[in-house]
Order: sequence, then structure tokens, then C-alpha cells
Amino acid sequence: MVLHPAGTVSAWAVGAQPGDPAAISGTGRGYTIAPTDRAFLLGGDESAIPAISQLLEELPEEARVQVLIEVARPDARLHLPPHPGATVTWLDQPPDAGGGEPLLAAIGGAELGPDTRVWVAGEAAAVHRVRRHLFEERKLARSQCTVRGYWKHGRAGDADDD
Repeated sequence: MVLHPAGTVSAWAVGAQPGDPAAISGTGRGYTIAPTDRAFLLGGDESAIPAISQLLEELPEEARVQVLIEVARPDARLHLPPHPGATVTWLDQPPDAGGGEPLLAAIGGAELGPDTRVWVAGEAAAVHRVRRHLFEERKLARSQCTVRGYWKHGRAGDADDD
């Protein structure tokens, strides 16, 4: 769990004690993996690590998988499930820099064939830049890509947050 300075879930997590009840949900909005898909690029920031982990467990063993994860600190590098076709690259954010630039640069330099499926998630403004790069500069089909903003910099996500 990632703790933020404010927010309902962070407040709950800080106060949670062993044995407290919790509801755990399964996967979010579905990501369909077609049986013929064999090349993937999975990218994101620290908030995307759980989803990337799940995808690594579900992707076909014979698939080629490029994993690009941007982290604010080296200790945010978490264990990922092994996948025989995966190469994982951890991207360090420069100190005092906004997020997204290392991920965008890595995706910009990635080999993306016409059969590569792209999945990217993270901070909304950062993934918006990735989305623009994929669709406008790389000319990838929208059906080839899933790009999701998970959170917004500077916002806690509470209902009373303006």
C-alpha cells in the first residue's frame, strides 16, 4: 500500500491494526489479453506496480514483455513475479523533479512493433503525455494501447478535496 500525506485510504492504513476487517477487491476494469498477443510493453509509476505484477502472472509464458517502472526512490522497487519473457527496467526520478519524464523517455525509446500491446498507468498528467506520444507521435492504434491515470499530483482524492 502506498501512503500519501492525506486521503481516506491512507488514514485508514496508518490506523489499521492486525485483525481489523478490510474488504479487498479483485482486479479493476478489465484488460483483455487476446490468445494471439505475444508482445507487450507494461509501464507505470509506483502506483501501477500491483497491476503490472498481476499482468506478469497472466501474460502467456511465450510473450515478450518490456516492463518500465518509474520510482521516486530506490526502496520503491518491489519484487515482481517472474516471467520468462520479461525484461524489467527501473527508472529513477531525478531528485526534486516532477514525475513522468523518465517513463516518457523510456517509452519513447522502446521498440513497439505493430503487434505490441501497450499498458501504462500512473499519475494522470504523466500518462497523458505518454498517451499523446503513443497516439500522435508513434501513431499507434488506440485498440493497441491502454493508458490510465490512477492519481493526480497534489490531490488526495477525497470527496471534499477541491
